[in-house]
Amino acid sequence: MTGHFRRFGIFLFALHLWGGAAVAQGCGCNPLPSEGTYGKTDPFTLTHLDGDESTCPTQIRLQAKRRGAPDIDVPLFCQPEKAAWIGVEPSPFGGPFIYELSAGEPPLDMASGEYVAQLAASRAMSEAATLKMFLPPMLVAMGKSDLNISLELTGKGRAAPCICGEVRLELDHVSKQKAAYEDKDLIAHARALGLRGSDSGQNFWMDSNRQLHQLPPREHRYSYDDLVSSETTPSSVALDSPDQIAAQGAKIAAKFKPSELQPGAFAQTHPISCAIKMMHPKEAAQSCVPAIVMKAAFEHEARHRALCRKFNSPPTYVAPDGTTVNWKERSGATGLYIDGISAPASGYYAWAQMPENHAADEAAAYGVEVKILQDWLSANCD
Repeated sequence: MTGHFRRFGIFLFALHLWGGAAVAQGCGCNPLPSEGTYGKTDPFTLTHLDGDESTCPTQIRLQAKRRGAPDIDVPLFCQPEKAAWIGVEPSPFGGPFIYELSAGEPPLDMASGEYVAQLAASRAMSEAATLKMFLPPMLVAMGKSDLNISLELTGKGRAAPCICGEVRLELDHVSKQKAAYEDKDLIAHARALGLRGSDSGQNFWMDSNRQLHQLPPREHRYSYDDLVSSETTPSSVALDSPDQIAAQGAKIAAKFKPSELQPGAFAQTHPISCAIKMMHPKEAAQSCVPAIVMKAAFEHEARHRALCRKFNSPPTYVAPDGTTVNWKERSGATGLYIDGISAPASGYYAWAQMPENHAADEAAAYGVEVKILQDWLSANCD
């Protein structure tokens, strides 16, 4: 599981919630062009004229050398309805030069093609642009043609501070999550209490040889994963309030629909089908989620999915009495039972009920995410 609230029930396994600050609807011009130099021949320099970590730019400055005429130095203003930046430069030719700049697609690796719609809806920076220059009437009358120029960033660019700030917030969040799952004292504490890894209601765990082991009778209504949440979520209660921890998780679970993502979640991995479900593109657009954050969240879940497929294929495990159980065939509307005791719904889910297994899985997935965000910040912000 991943994120802030990851509680109770197989459908909440590997849930990924955004740790960044909430952003109001209306993301402005998206994607945003990075600051930098565009084009090698007759290059243009692009800079942001406003914006900070909480507000994205609404104005950019475009500069370029002109042969035999004053240099181009014009402010462009964001027009979200056109997904373009528009600027006007006065001229003595019967009207102004009009500039229209449209940013290109964000430079993200989309090899899997599984979440194209989500990335397209997310807020992103761009390293390419199309610049249209509409000429004044007198130049058009002289036979001159409007210009359409394709531009690519030359050298290192810089993303808008609003995107950099959100990515830093998310990096801080996932780094804390990773550290919490790597906390050996917390794992030992969970083992001493006899806690299940991700679901307090489970009765068995599975080792890497697909052998089920019965867990001791449940003494607590919360899991190791709930302990991690209480460590990393500001709204959670302290570790010395286990009843409140369990009650908080139960309250969240009661509002959760298996067919939907929990509100605010980027993605989750289903522990039986191993399918990754992503945030709806409309929600990504409304919340202005940075595209690189969405990419990192997907790669986090892809790590879970790989392990899920490993432990769910074949769909069997060995019961404590030595018999082989096909959980996919035997699990029906009433669930799966071994000797009258409720059994895990999949091998992956069973494997995750040992705290150190669940901890290793989450720490590795968060490690993938941390690296993606760190690399992006290094390339575009730092």
